[in-house]
Amino acid sequence: MPLRMLRTFLRDDRGSVAVEMAIVGPLFILLMLTVVEMTLTLVTQSTLDGAARDAVRLLRSGRLGAGGINQQAALFQRVLCDNLSPLVSQATCASNVVVDVEPVSSVSGVAFQHDPPCTQSAGSSGAGVPCPFNLGSGGQIVGVQVRYWRPFIVPWVGECLSGTCWTGRGSAQAPSPGISVMLQTSVAIFRY
Repeated sequence: MPLRMLRTFLRDDRGSVAVEMAIVGPLFILLMLTVVEMTLTLVTQSTLDGAARDAVRLLRSGRLGAGGINQQAALFQRVLCDNLSPLVSQATCASNVVVDVEPVSSVSGVAFQHDPPCTQSAGSSGAGVPCPFNLGSGGQIVGVQVRYWRPFIVPWVGECLSGTCWTGRGSAQAPSPGISVMLQTSVAIFRY
């Protein structure tokens, strides 16, 4: 009799779908969230590249006006943020998008490194080290770097994609350490 009950118990498959879902479900959900994050990253990069290219076109054509450097930097930032409006609001753009414009020696010699690192666009208010906004002179090669710290939708997925999955900390380079963000950069080069 006990052997018969054991056989019946082993053949009973009620509840097996629930057990399988409990094992596979969380991994499937994590995979889907990762796909969403990666898609958003690609869309953001494409939009950032297009916005930077359109704003640089204004620099190159001289349509930013003949005002001072701070006025030109503010206008450049506003044009850039207008083009990024599908992704971020104007206020978020002004604080999370940093622009660095400076002459470079050659196309292969582009290096946007400063000591200390710049953390805000020229002409922006607030604390931080402003990036240069130097258009150079006629005939010079000018490099434009646009950096955007994009917050992840699901911070835990962002932490896993950045390699700090189990520590639970954001990037120390981000404007707000402790928040899971990804730095996305676009560079454009033109002859002024």
